[in-house]
Amino acid sequence: MTLTSKIQNDIASITNKLAINKYILDKISSQQRIQFNYLEELERNFSSIYGFRRPFDLARTYLNRGEPPNSLATNSYPIIKARNFSVSVKNMLDDFNNEDKTDIKLEQEEIEKIEYMKRINQLWLEVIAENIYGVNVPEPKDEYYKTVDEGRYKGTIMISEDEGKPIDDEYRNHYIDENNVSVMVTTEDWINMIEEMQTNSYKYHGEYQSLFK
Repeated sequence: MTLTSKIQNDIASITNKLAINKYILDKISSQQRIQFNYLEELERNFSSIYGFRRPFDLARTYLNRGEPPNSLATNSYPIIKARNFSVSVKNMLDDFNNEDKTDIKLEQEEIEKIEYMKRINQLWLEVIAENIYGVNVPEPKDEYYKTVDEGRYKGTIMISEDEGKPIDDEYRNHYIDENNVSVMVTTEDWINMIEEMQTNSYKYHGEYQSLFK
């Protein structure tokens, strides 16, 4: 698989994880309660986003814009935040481990962290949709998702075939040439996406530092 194909696949994977996070975070925010398995999934998803860091690392070789502390080379805020969100949710899981795992009521500090994650998760999704062809921000409706426990995969999957999909056929068609080869890295789209994710993440960094010490 070529590097540009890997970048295209990574961005698709990040988008799908963010869309599922949006669904879960909206449920938590509206109820201020959560099932243990949803927290487990949030932890995995944010950890996976951190794992799909290749586009951000590659962007450092393209971007020579921005000064510290906003420089991507100095601080890759989306990657740092994804990792720390994962750690924060893992800490919640450890705290709740001995409680009723079907219905957990969150404390105020935990609610504030969840609300911050929800805002940043939404921001990242919107930035990707604004810069990348074929990416949409789906509504977090129950009919678009279901929870499965099948074989190696346990978690939430998207079941909608229309407006509930975060990625449609245009995503592939726009970034594939006549030889069926990905050309995403030859565009500015993914660079603009990462730069905007970086800039917008930094705008809320003060609140982040106070919540995730």
